[in-house]
Amino acid sequence: MTAPALRSVLHPVIITGDMPNALAFYRDLLGFRLKSEMVHDPAALARLGGPREAEASAVILDAPDGSEIEIACFTSPRGAARSAAGWPDAGIRSITFIVEGLTDMLDRMAKAGYAPAGDVVPFSVEGDAVRVAYVNGPDGVVLTLLERERRA
Repeated sequence: MTAPALRSVLHPVIITGDMPNALAFYRDLLGFRLKSEMVHDPAALARLGGPREAEASAVILDAPDGSEIEIACFTSPRGAARSAAGWPDAGIRSITFIVEGLTDMLDRMAKAGYAPAGDVVPFSVEGDAVRVAYVNGPDGVVLTLLERERRA
């Protein structure tokens, strides 16, 4: 028998109230690719502990490195339109995406109505120089955009 062990993370699930808007943001603006679309089985969701008789669809989007996110939308029951949780509140507060061309990406996002929440800030992560910015994406999800400094 194999001992229990963590192997990897498959994907975070982001709940949206507006799938077309979420796709326009994550796929068209950030550059994720559509991997698959599905309608969730209400009975299976209920057996997992989710809402009974839920109607939900989802898409799996993948990044160029193969990592992925799931965007899910509940038609029934409807939830809050945006997450109201703040930085000190319990729960997942941000998803970090590694990007290239941070300045240009921030400009493109701002033109689409998603301005940075603050400044671009330099950090050192595990000895590497990086630049980081926060953007409030659709549905109140905070995205951390991290660009690694290119080495000469």
